[in-house]
Amino acid sequence: MMSRLPVVHLSRHLLSQPEATSVPGVAVRTFAGEQDIDAWLDLHKRAFSLQTPAVRTWTPADFEAEFLRKPWWSPDRMWFAEAEMVVGSVTLALRGRLPVVHWLMVAPEWRRHGVGRWLMAALEAACWQAGYRAISLETHRGWTAAEAFYRAIGYGS
Repeated sequence: MMSRLPVVHLSRHLLSQPEATSVPGVAVRTFAGEQDIDAWLDLHKRAFSLQTPAVRTWTPADFEAEFLRKPWWSPDRMWFAEAEMVVGSVTLALRGRLPVVHWLMVAPEWRRHGVGRWLMAALEAACWQAGYRAISLETHRGWTAAEAFYRAIGYGS
């Protein structure tokens, strides 16, 4: 029997409307079409290439299976942060009435510049506008920097 990877489950309750943030030289937008698939796949490769435990490189078929064929996926709930190229992305998955952070990624050279916070603020603002006040997520227990980031922006066990 295959064992599941150990994960950390975190959540956050929104008490007020999230404040918009910005990062100089970076714009945030939603999924714009097929051209974004290659950009997302490239970001996925860059963002996870040095992670331990590792994440395998994805193909367009993996993207289609993970997003395009899922009933919870919507292009207006997948955000991209762009500078000269895509430097970050996050997706909001709706599982029933439960909003879930799905695949937050920031290119290594753009980490600690506010990109992840801005993407999460966009996701949280969309949740607030849709009437959701609780958001959950999970991350791999071995990705300590990711867990520390989520805790720093208010997510807890």
